Amino acid sequence: MSSEIFDVLIIGGGLSGLSAGNYLFDHNVKHFRILEARDRVGGRTCTIDYNQHSVDVGGAYVGPFQNRILRLAREFGIRTYRVDYKGKNILTLSNGNRSVYTGTIPTNIGIFSLLDVNYLLCRTQELCEQISNLAPWSNEILSEKYDGVTVEDWVQTLSETEAGKELYRTAARIVLCVEPSEVSMFAWLTYINNGLGVMRLFEVDNGAQERKFFGGSQQISDRLRTKLGTDRVLLNHVVKHVQWSPTGDLVKITCDNNEQFSCRHLIIALAPSLYKTIQFEPELPEKKREATERMYMGSIIKTITVYERPYWKEIGFSGSILDTAHALNPVIFSYDDSSDQDRFYAIMGFSC
Repeated sequence: MSSEIFDVLIIGGGLSGLSAGNYLFDHNVKHFRILEARDRVGGRTCTIDYNQHSVDVGGAYVGPFQNRILRLAREFGIRTYRVDYKGKNILTLSNGNRSVYTGTIPTNIGIFSLLDVNYLLCRTQELCEQISNLAPWSNEILSEKYDGVTVEDWVQTLSETEAGKELYRTAARIVLCVEPSEVSMFAWLTYINNGLGVMRLFEVDNGAQERKFFGGSQQISDRLRTKLGTDRVLLNHVVKHVQWSPTGDLVKITCDNNEQFSCRHLIIALAPSLYKTIQFEPELPEKKREATERMYMGSIIKTITVYERPYWKEIGFSGSILDTAHALNPVIFSYDDSSDQDRFYAIMGFSC
């Protein structure tokens, strides 16, 4: 064990951990280390090379309101480009009916179903605006009422049409990567509020899917590691044990390679579901432990199908599908994932 005591140790080399390190670095706190379990940084952003084209197989999209990541991109000279969503989209309902529509919301599902969808979205927006971004639990009336109700329960109670239910379920499924019956309505409302509204989450133009990064999203993490120094961002360091000293002024970290570190302050920049991979001594507070044990990662498969030419554009389609029959068809949603500048033509799909 090294006798060196760091000011700060950060567990996790994804965007959160690297951003924490970047904040320390910019404020002249240089005596820190970031411990990343994998052989790369970036976390859930991952860019691979496919025939000399950068392809994002992890998180990829960025919206105009996501100022922190855009500010980092500008610092490193990483440009963005708009996602092409113009053209006709395809909707498939669970009853097999298939139709074509344009815009974000299918308008060809019948007037009553359309009114139903509009009501569900408006009611969702109305509720989420009553929640604080910083302390969502502060609205005790709303949290008590909706934290014990799943999204599925809420939809079943309010929706009047099958098409309305299917579309709302699919929207939640795409965003959260879990079934509507597996997440509380209050968690869903909090997520939407943090995303600046229900339509901002779903739309491309002026929405969360407006742009992508030239060269892929992972390069932001790679550039951060270069800026902070590879000696500060350590790869292949799987943290297995965190021990606070009896006086509480020092923390000892042990990795699976038996390498040990000591620090005065610890930042854990991991998904809560990964806390269970670390032994804490003393244990985390009971409520914190229970919360992390019950929070699990969503499950989704991202597919990228590459074509020689963008045939869908040639016939006036956008490359977007919305399929509510997820039990029958593997891909429930797709976007055009092409880059005309690179002459790379593909469609990205989500399967969950």
